[in-house]
Amino acid sequence: MADTPLDPKAERARRAHGHVLLFETVNGPEAHGSWLAISLSDGSCDMKAYPTKVDATRFQLHETQCAYLCLTVISQSTCHIKK
Repeated sequence: MADTPLDPKAERARRAHGHVLLFETVNGPEAHGSWLAISLSDGSCDMKAYPTKVDATRFQLHETQCAYLCLTVISQSTCHIKK
């Protein structure tokens, strides 16, 4: 049985979701209110907390190729991505 190719968009979303959860796990409540920059091309993240969106965009090589997320309380039970 041939392996079906993975959906690239789903893989990027899964990777970005993993980075957000890891960042929150490592940094705890101090992460809330921080901004993260997520690459739109592959879902990667530099794992740096930025105090403002302006700071987050300023430190990206290609600022228009990232999504910027302000972290709030995220529950793993409300964020589901199929594996």
